[in-house]
Amino acid sequence: MRLCVRHGLNGKEELAIQVADRVPAGWDIMKQLACKLDLESPFQVVLYLNSTAAILPPLRAISPHMTSTDVEICYLVQTLQVPTAEHYQSLVTALYEKDVVELCHLLGQGLDLTWLTPDGGHTSTLLALAIFRDNDTDAYAYQASKDLRFPQPGVSLTHLLLQALADPNILPPKQQPTTMLELAVELGSSDLVQLLLDARATVTPEVSFVPPLMIAVLHRHRGNVQLLLNARADPWQAVPIVSLCDHPWYWFGFLSRRESVNVVQVSVAQGPVDTVADLLTQSRDTMDHQKVEWSLHSQPDLTAMTEHATLLLDSIIQKYQRSTGPHHMRGGYASHRWRRILAGLYLPVRIRRELQQPAGLNRAETWLDQVD
Repeated sequence: MRLCVRHGLNGKEELAIQVADRVPAGWDIMKQLACKLDLESPFQVVLYLNSTAAILPPLRAISPHMTSTDVEICYLVQTLQVPTAEHYQSLVTALYEKDVVELCHLLGQGLDLTWLTPDGGHTSTLLALAIFRDNDTDAYAYQASKDLRFPQPGVSLTHLLLQALADPNILPPKQQPTTMLELAVELGSSDLVQLLLDARATVTPEVSFVPPLMIAVLHRHRGNVQLLLNARADPWQAVPIVSLCDHPWYWFGFLSRRESVNVVQVSVAQGPVDTVADLLTQSRDTMDHQKVEWSLHSQPDLTAMTEHATLLLDSIIQKYQRSTGPHHMRGGYASHRWRRILAGLYLPVRIRRELQQPAGLNRAETWLDQVD
């Protein structure tokens, strides 16, 4: 079958696709057109069948009965628009319900998520909700099938928002904001981390108290550590050691605020068993081989840690070791670390009544109950 894509007004042919086995979905064609036409987002493309003038939904595959003949599809390019308050609330609803089809339909109206504060809320809210919902174990509202194709299965919600120009480095309007990459690493999802890195998320954000690489090393998530190192995360970046503690800094005395630690010291302190120190060594060897010049602030601090700092670090490592592995809700989101992460996110207070306890998050003291 030959698939011909023409402009809906002037009839100019832009794409000619030979289809052998796998029939493409609307999304595949939209992405190819957006790349060829140098558009900002695939959601600027509207497809429809030339024979019937019926809109081709992005997630739907072309009807099988057409595969035996040549198919002609027309397209139009729409201008991106600022989301209205109604759009924003509908997006929030689709994300809570994990409805990829509805989310794609809404974004297909040409919504521009580069706007930080559309009517109704903040764009960081949408991205944080997508990350939470993609990470949890609740089923999606619709399951992928032969005729229904989801882009990036398992992280479709976050992927679609990024394709709609949501900024992976967006900061919630909080005094100490939580970055989206920090959230994904804390959740322990390699798929989300890879997705954000592919969208050019910053691995060393200046606003973070704890770099994402430090979080991955403390959780001993080898996959995330490798992804962050491949993205040029700095293992020598020092952070105040109290920022890793599960209690406020004043529990440990004023002098503890002056103690600092880096990823290399943490990995060494974890001991020879079940550590990620080998990944850091391989990364440094590769960088040396490529003759990468480290900036001045990236040079290792050879000053020995004080006894107080060493005791604090050992205590921190032991606490993280008890929760090593995929993120689980042993204490819900009630730890000091999670309270600080959630405090840095701009999450909705008043949500729709039917969404107050989404499936999978209906335990007491969920993150929905704790946000301010």
